[in-house]
This record gives sequence, C-alpha cells and structure tokens, in this order.
Amino acid sequence: MTWMIKKMPNKHYCKSTSKIQSNCMANQYWVRDRVIQWLRQGPTIGASALKKKLEEKYLITLSYWIVYNGKQLALNEILGKWEDSFDYAFAFKAEIESKSPGSIVEIDYEKVGSKIRFSRMFVALKPCIDGLKNGCRPYLGIDSTALTEKWKGQLALAIGVDGHNWIFPVAYGVFGSETQENWGWFMSKLSMATGSPPELVISTDVGKGIDIAATRVFSNGVEHRECMRHLYKYFKKRYHGKVFEKNLWPAARTYRKDIFDNHYNIMKASSTKAMKWIEENHKHLWARCYFSTASKCDYVTNNIAEAFNNWIKHEKSLPIIELIDRIRQKIMEKLFRRRNLAMKLNTKVLPHIIKALNAKSRGLFGYSIHKGVGHLAEISGVYKDLTPWRHIVNLEQRTCSCNKWQLTGLPCNHAISLICSYRGLELEDYVDTCYSVSKFKAAYEGWIEPIADRTHWPQVHIGFKLWPLQLKRAAGRPRSRRIKSVDEGDTKKRKRCKRCGQLGHMQKTCNETVYDSDAPPPAPPKPKRNRTKKKKEAAASPSTPKRKKAKRMKEVITEVMPSPSTPLRLQRALATPSSPFDLNCSPGALTRR
Repeated sequence: MTWMIKKMPNKHYCKSTSKIQSNCMANQYWVRDRVIQWLRQGPTIGASALKKKLEEKYLITLSYWIVYNGKQLALNEILGKWEDSFDYAFAFKAEIESKSPGSIVEIDYEKVGSKIRFSRMFVALKPCIDGLKNGCRPYLGIDSTALTEKWKGQLALAIGVDGHNWIFPVAYGVFGSETQENWGWFMSKLSMATGSPPELVISTDVGKGIDIAATRVFSNGVEHRECMRHLYKYFKKRYHGKVFEKNLWPAARTYRKDIFDNHYNIMKASSTKAMKWIEENHKHLWARCYFSTASKCDYVTNNIAEAFNNWIKHEKSLPIIELIDRIRQKIMEKLFRRRNLAMKLNTKVLPHIIKALNAKSRGLFGYSIHKGVGHLAEISGVYKDLTPWRHIVNLEQRTCSCNKWQLTGLPCNHAISLICSYRGLELEDYVDTCYSVSKFKAAYEGWIEPIADRTHWPQVHIGFKLWPLQLKRAAGRPRSRRIKSVDEGDTKKRKRCKRCGQLGHMQKTCNETVYDSDAPPPAPPKPKRNRTKKKKEAAASPSTPKRKKAKRMKEVITEVMPSPSTPLRLQRALATPSSPFDLNCSPGALTRR
C-alpha cells in the first residue's frame, strides 16, 4: 500500500538549503506580516533586532533595508501613517483637557501657500504642574533633543527635581528648530503653566535662542544658570592650556567665593583675553558660590534634562501625536510607581537622605570642636595633605562658613560633627523641608487619568484640515543616537579621576586641588630618573675582556658536547673521562681534599 501526502495542515518553518542565502519571496510585505505582532507589543524595536529574530526563526538571510521597509509598513498599519497623525492633534487636546482639567495643551499652526500646516505643540499636565509647586524644589532644567523620524524637529523639555533627586517631568513640546522665536513661544507657555516666582531657578545650555528667550520671558528676578559642561565645551575650542584644565572646573564647583577668586585670578593672570571672553559671552551664573540658597539645588550642569532625553530615546522615532501620547503614558506610570512608594513612607525625612548623612557621620575623624555660646562652634582640622582648615557652624541658623549647608539644605561634614557631639540632637532635625516625606508625598499626590485609543477621542471640528509640516531631510542616513563627545565620559579614550572627577588621569596620579576634607591626598611627585651613565668596570685581564672570555668558554663547551647526529657508541666514548684531570669527570680521590 502506498501513501501520498498532498497537504500539510501543520505549520512548518524548514527551508531548502538552496534558498538560505537569498529568498526572493521574503520581501518587505512578507516581513510586514511576520513582525506586525512583535511591533504591537513594542513599536520601538529596531530593524536590526527584527532582522536577527526573523533570520533565527526562518533560517534565511535578509537584507537590512527589506526589514526596515517592512517595519515601516507594519507601523503604518498599527499607528497609522505619519501624515495622518496630525488629524488627531485637536482631538488629543480635547481628550486631555476633559480627563485632566487644568492641563495646558497648545497647538500652533501656520499658513503655507494655500494649506494650514502644523507648526509646534506644548503639553503641561495638571498633576505635574501641581507637583512642581507643592513638593519639588523651585528648579527647572530646560533643554531639547532632536527627533529621529521623518521630521527632524526638536523635542523641548522642562524637568524639575524632587526631594529624592529624581527627575520630575513638568512640561514638554515639539517645534521645528532651536530658534529664538520657537524658544520664546515655549517659554511663554511654560511661564503660563508654572508661573515665575522669585525663588525659581532655570538652568539651560549656552544656545543663543534659549538664552535670550529665557531672559526675556522670566524677567522678574528668576535666577538663570548656565550649564558648565556646555560652557567648558565651547571654551576649549578657543583657549587651551593646563592652567584652564586645573582651575576652571574647581572654580565652578567650589562653594566659597574666596576660593573661586583664587582660581579665577590664576586664569586671568595667564590669559586676560580668555576671561574676557567668558565675561562677555557667558553672563549667567555658572559658578556654584554665586547660586542662591532658596532652591537648595547646587547643580552646575544640566544633566537632569539629559537624563530625561535618555529615558525617551526609543520613543523619538514615533509620529508626533503618538510621541506626545507615549510620553504622557510614561509619565503616568512613573507618577503611579512613586506615589505608591510615597504612601509606604512614615518617617520625617526621606530614608536615603538619613542613610547618606549617617554614612558621613561614621567617617569623620580628626575634627576638633571648640564650642561657643549657644550652638555656635569652631570646627578645625587638617586636610590629608596636612593643610589646616577651620570653619564656623551655627546650628540655630543652619549655616556653615563653607557655604555648603546653605546651598544644599543638608548638613555638611562640619555641621554633622558638631550635631553628633551633642546628646539628644538628631540629624533629621537639621535637614531642609524639601527633603521631607510630606513634600515627597505632595509632589506625587496627583495622578494622570488614563485615556483610551484615538478612536475613542472626541471629534473636533476646527473648520480646516491640519496638514503636516513640510519636511527638509538632510543628506545621508538619519541617526537615531547622538554622538557623545569625549568630555561626557562615554568613551574609552579618557579616564575619569575618582578623586577630583576630571578626565584625563587617574586617582593615583592626581595632583589637582580638591576642597574636601574626605578626599584622598594628592599623589606624591614622581622621583626623577638618574640618567647618568654607569662607569664600566675594569676588566679582570687587560688583554682579554670578560665578554670575550665567556665567548671562548662557550666555544670550548660546545666542542666537547656531542651533536644529535653522533652515533650512540661514539657519544658514550666521549662521555667517558679519558683522564682524572678531565673537566667533565666527577670528583675522585685526587680532587678531594
């Protein structure tokens, strides 16, 4: 009996070996049908990861661009076309305003020819606005990052800081480029959402558009800081030298004005032109010693905005409305997790703050305390390089002459040593209220209402069709990741010192000035090499040098030793001593004494 199989009902993935290298049936539409379920679970999966999964599952070789085009077709079915996403802009605005009353969603458009095209957008959710005012420190880091899809626009961000030093998203938006007009529009909407109290601190980079816009909009005494990392980046392009590498960053990081003046005068004596360039082009605050004490935030860089950029780096390739909605969703999840964490806390101060202060109190040695009237005292000691120091601490006013306690709101090492010397005083009683659990709970008291997909959003009739903006694609392949510079510490070309935090050397060779009593001592100077040539010793015999004698002895021994080709009988004969005075014979009666 013979059986013939005409149809295989089960799925199979085996392929013939002749079609493994190239398969004409595996085109972009075939890829679309296979990856659409994977992209529904995670629409930010890259084309390289999809290519690897398809080749492992189906045992074929695929082109990267076929997978890339198939991915775009699948995303068009899941999220819709990029051009069609702008039709839901005003529907998203209506949905957010109905779910979270008090939120601000602004959409700007312009008329180009006969069409009305999308221009920019701003979003500030009500729980984020209330959290900044009620529980966070009055500090905003503002920056932008480039989008990686068809539109090479900018995603602008305004980030706050809570008592746990975690980023707190406040507002975000999109616009075409970093111009003064676009930044002015974003800053005006941000000021409308958060207000501009006198204690507010705004930290930005050194871009001209954001610099002028922030100064013009927030003009009622708001402190404007400048990112030191960007300042140093542009400064290095014009001026070089060891004197700037050793003094510019310490001048920015120090808490005391006298130390700042010392570093600044050293650089000014070296190059008056360089310091004049800083004074003319960087007029905002970049040195820590000139910061106000109201914000309790001593950041000299704008890294919190960079941290948010890294948090959303996989979402920057989504269409505009999908991107705005996805960021809202991520903020909703973050507020939910931190709100649950805040409800479990029942202490006065955040636990990680007390843990850090207790760790500092255990490492304080060699401090001399001279108490005065009330809770005034002099704290003295020596650095690890035996340089003496002395500071004045006032526990009632919560001040120290090192100025660190006033700027951060946390007791410095000098204050901790004095507090621990009194019986009955607790460290948590001298911590600023911005680090309290009550403030942390107030920051995450609100929550963002979930919303359905865009098919459930209200239909808004605006009287015209909102067209997408005109695209200007640059030459070459679009980048999805920003190339970091060497100064950012993400490359292996330069090492970062654990003692001073600077790049280019290690701790064991660090000789930089560090104004911290807990810092390791500087490295000792390297001993100078003795480059004097050694005198040649006199030879044992003036006629025969030592090297020639050794060479002759080697030739004698080589002549005595048999070669491998010598017959065994002859080797034995050579090994037998022919005389009791032979050099190779063992000690006998004549040689013993």
